[in-house]
Amino acid sequence: ALRPGGRLIALDPAGMPSAAQVETLTAAGYIRILVEPAQASGGVLLRGEKAHTTADTLARIRVASQRDDLLTDLNRYPGRYLYLLIRQTPNKPVWALREGETLAWQAVALTVDDQTALLAFSSLAKAVAFMQPAVLADHIRDINKVGKFSVQTAHTWALPLLLNPDPALLAAYPQTLLTFDPATAEQPDE
Repeated sequence: ALRPGGRLIALDPAGMPSAAQVETLTAAGYIRILVEPAQASGGVLLRGEKAHTTADTLARIRVASQRDDLLTDLNRYPGRYLYLLIRQTPNKPVWALREGETLAWQAVALTVDDQTALLAFSSLAKAVAFMQPAVLADHIRDINKVGKFSVQTAHTWALPLLLNPDPALLAAYPQTLLTFDPATAEQPDE
């Protein structure tokens, strides 16, 4: 079962596009349906999305991010990646950099009981669900990227992590930005 806003993408290598496939996806509650030939030699690509239950973007992100609500311990975290809130300077894509220009990354961290801890998230949706209200409330400024790192890389960091932290921590503890090498991040999924 897909969450609201979830996307189904399927390939039937032996099928051919038909109105019946569109009707089947519609009856199953999908919207934005696409049924098209996969290749000139045959096959069909089927795509559909489950409708969102609200028009509120922040609410939709909260729904998507609730899946990992109970994950707080990196040693028990079963995922392959973590996401950090990043300030990238200059704020432009790699392909727009001029010769000699390099990217600098700083990740958001909090100082809790005289110890600095990175804010880390188990999914992109979790990071965005945390960040958007914090930006709107002016608790976080100038964060323009969410960096994706392997858990293996995260285990090499000397600092502790606050995994999927409570947003209330932003008001309770001082923030700092820590320098990170962009080369240690995973490549974007785009």
